[in-house]
Amino acid sequence: MCIELFFLINLLMDFSLCAAVARSLGCFRLRRVTLASALGACYAVLTHVIPGAAAPPIQLGLLLPVSLLMVGQGPLLLASTAILSLATTALAAGACAGCFGMKGFNAALLPLPALMCVAPRLRKSTLSFLPAILEVHCRGAATRFPACVDTGNRLTEPFSGEPVLIASAKLVEKILPVKGYRQVSFGSVGGGGLLPCFRPDALYILSNGRRRRMPEVWIAVFPDRLPGAFQALAPVDFAFY
Repeated sequence: MCIELFFLINLLMDFSLCAAVARSLGCFRLRRVTLASALGACYAVLTHVIPGAAAPPIQLGLLLPVSLLMVGQGPLLLASTAILSLATTALAAGACAGCFGMKGFNAALLPLPALMCVAPRLRKSTLSFLPAILEVHCRGAATRFPACVDTGNRLTEPFSGEPVLIASAKLVEKILPVKGYRQVSFGSVGGGGLLPCFRPDALYILSNGRRRRMPEVWIAVFPDRLPGAFQALAPVDFAFY
C-alpha cells in the first residue's frame, strides 16, 4: 500500500472517531475535527517510519493534543471528557483488534462505528436540564435571563457548524439586530420548521459568582412561548462551563 493511500484511510477512520465523539459532546466543528484527524493520520504514518513510535504510552499521549484540537477553547472539563471518550473507544477497538488478530487499533475502527459514541453517551443523564443564567450583548444593549442546559438541543448553525441557543422572542426583543439573520431548521414532538438566528456580540454564563464568556454561539428566536418553565434552551456545550 502506498503511503498516500495509507494516510487517506487513516484520515477517514480518525475523522469518523473524532466526529462521533465531538458530536456526542456537542462540540462538533468541522475544521477542528479535520485538524485532529489529520494529526492522528500523520502519527499513523510515523509509526511505520520511526521504530517504537507505536508504543502505547505515545498513543495515549497523543490523545491530549487531539482532544484539545477538537474542543478548541472549551473548558478543561470538556477536554478531559473528550480524552476519556477517545481513550475508551480506542481501547475497545484495540481489544477487538486483538481478538480478530488485527494489528493496531486503527484497523479495528473500520467495523466498529457503534462503539464510538458509547462512552460520551453515558454522561447524558447527569447533564440534562441544568439551570444557567446568561448575559447577552448585542447592538450595544445587554439582557440577562435564565436558560435550561438541555442535552436534547443539538442545533447548529448550518454554515459555521456552531451551536445554537433557542430563546423566546420576548427574552431577546431589546437586543435583536436589524439584519444578519440566518435560518436554522428544528424538529420537535409537535413538528418542526425554520427559526431566524443571529450571532450576538458576546454571551456570558454566570455561575458560582463567576462570569465566563462563551465562544461561538448563535441565538435562534422562537416566536412564541417555549413549553416548560424555561424560555431559553442552551446547547449541551454550556454544561461544561
